[in-house]
Amino acid sequence: MLKGFLSSGVVLGLYMSTAFANMFTNSEQFRFIGVILVLIL
Repeated sequence: MLKGFLSSGVVLGLYMSTAFANMFTNSEQFRFIGVILVLIL
């Protein structure tokens, strides 16, 4: 159950980082950095 919670959290984090990046810029590089930050954190 914990693993399912973590995986859903990662998916939500990726979605949120993409939406957050889109609010500032449409740059693919910025979105990529956001995804990397989420994966590290």
